[in-house]
Amino acid sequence: MRHGGHVSPYDLGMSGRVELLESRACDLKLKDKDQEEHIEEKIDKGSALQTQIADLLAVLRECDEVDQLVLRNTGMTDELLEVLTKALIESQSEIETINLNLNNLSSAAAHDIVLLLKAKPSLKRLLLFGNEMGDEGITELMSGLSDLLKRDKDNSKMQTSPTTENNPSKSLNLIELDIGGNKLTSKGLWSVASFVRMNPPIQYLGLAQNNIESLEGWMEFFDSMKINTNITHMLLDENNLGDEGTRLLADMLKVNQSLTKIDLDSNNIGEDGAAAIIESLTTNTHSFLVQVSLDENRLCADTRDKINELLTQNF
Repeated sequence: MRHGGHVSPYDLGMSGRVELLESRACDLKLKDKDQEEHIEEKIDKGSALQTQIADLLAVLRECDEVDQLVLRNTGMTDELLEVLTKALIESQSEIETINLNLNNLSSAAAHDIVLLLKAKPSLKRLLLFGNEMGDEGITELMSGLSDLLKRDKDNSKMQTSPTTENNPSKSLNLIELDIGGNKLTSKGLWSVASFVRMNPPIQYLGLAQNNIESLEGWMEFFDSMKINTNITHMLLDENNLGDEGTRLLADMLKVNQSLTKIDLDSNNIGEDGAAAIIESLTTNTHSFLVQVSLDENRLCADTRDKINELLTQNF
């Protein structure tokens, strides 16, 4: 299963790459006393991670070419993220990738993530898989993303020409978003559906490993995907869609013309669900779907072969 494209847990991408693989002492060179007191409250220098965060703060102040920040599976907390967010906002670097997969972020982290998104429109990849943000955190994140998208649409309406010098840069340039594994239920999925329905620039959407028991949430989400024209890759592994949920997905696939790849591993999909997928592939002659991953489901070899045969016709 893929959750973002980064695997090294403590990388700090720059024009060159600095790898913070070991804890090391760092002179923070703080700007003022208030900032020093604030950071000392948040950072316990006895922790390797917290020392590395201190290193990051120093690098962000001294370098304006940091383009990717990978803090995957580091034990990142809401408190440390708050400190890091302030440093990123103050930094002149145009951050494009932030990988916070597999950490301890709760719903409270959403506030700082939204602040960062508003301050850094350069951000293209935001990876949050395997945290504990829940419905509350994901809903706040979707609300913030929706506000940015509305701002772009309002600005676009006010422009008489897209090429005018006064045409502002876009507020939202996110093309990859992974929010899977965050204990999302149908309530949170509705907020995701509302955002997806706005047709954001996102091309990759990770929604694996959720706690969605009701089909109503999936119905709303797949309905939103019927009109979305930007998302090309959707990660839906380990959601226990079953045959009923797969029928809802297949109904969407009959009309969607943007998706090229869907991951559906470990979804308890049987022959009935597969039959619905086959029907959708046969019906939608304008589909660009070329890959459907169906590992660890209840399908026979002939069914898999039939689906793969239909997919090859879309190349």
